[in-house]
Amino acid sequence: MTLNLKYPLRNLLLAVTGGEITRSQMMELNSLCQGIALTFIRKRISTGKINSTLLGLKDRDIALDCVAELFSPGPEGRFVEFIDYFDNESVDIRDTSERLLVVHLRRLIFYVCNDNLFRMYGEADPSLSRIIRNLKLGLKRSASLGLATKFDEQLVVPRSCAPDLSLPVMPFKELQGMVDRAFDARAGIPDLLEHLAQALERQPSFRKVVPLTGLACCIREAYSRLNIREADITADPMFVADIRTVVRGACEFVSRRVGSKYLVKGKIAQKTLESYISGIRDLLESEFLGRTDGRMCYYDYFTHALPGISREEYTDSHRKIFEYLVKVARKRATQELREL
Repeated sequence: MTLNLKYPLRNLLLAVTGGEITRSQMMELNSLCQGIALTFIRKRISTGKINSTLLGLKDRDIALDCVAELFSPGPEGRFVEFIDYFDNESVDIRDTSERLLVVHLRRLIFYVCNDNLFRMYGEADPSLSRIIRNLKLGLKRSASLGLATKFDEQLVVPRSCAPDLSLPVMPFKELQGMVDRAFDARAGIPDLLEHLAQALERQPSFRKVVPLTGLACCIREAYSRLNIREADITADPMFVADIRTVVRGACEFVSRRVGSKYLVKGKIAQKTLESYISGIRDLLESEFLGRTDGRMCYYDYFTHALPGISREEYTDSHRKIFEYLVKVARKRATQELREL
């Protein structure tokens, strides 16, 4: 990738992670990130991996929405998405070549785009996000199928055979037919995955891998044809236990690593932090268990954990920190669920 920048990329990244970025540098880095995101989005739209009609947005608007998270500073004005990525990857920006810095920046943008696309699909179509989440949890326990990531895409792959990359990719219509033949609404996701594994291994014409999102769309379509609601995650108590464990871990991480900083600086009291964490836990459990239909009201969860606070007091004294902690906890929980 050839860059035509006024400032070296190294200087831009040092500035944004060091907290001393100028307006001119910010505009250039933002423009670069939007360009990378737009290329990523257009490629996925062209290959049918993003349904822009469902999202109701143009490709540029989707890219802009995805990149906006990178340039949304935390309560202390730090650009934590950049800082966390380079810290977690142990990348020394000063000693890393420009070529590798481009690779790392692309990875960061792809990761943020995937996360935000999942969020957008969840908001536009909560049922699809629930099916994707159910699939991920089902794949964790499946003896026949697993989840792999190739470049920027999550794929469902058999555990017992190679994908045979010399074969063509399975068309969506073929995948839909395979799902329809294996589908039994009464059996749930785990049984469906086992039937799909057998069908995928037996078919000789296409690669033995399918995209996770494409599989979810086919399952949702199968439910729609039968005019029934998608399987409720709460039907499997083990799934519920997994999600609650992940959410609890994310909240403990936020309390220990982020909330403690506010305690040290005297911005909030210990009891207030504990109430924040309680509200965040309830909010994320409702979100990840599909009980919100995409509609979240931070204030309602906040006052359930910390009653007696007016909306004005919440807005003036609590909103900024509470909603930032929600964002960090949600990101942490999403990462954990991806790895399940």
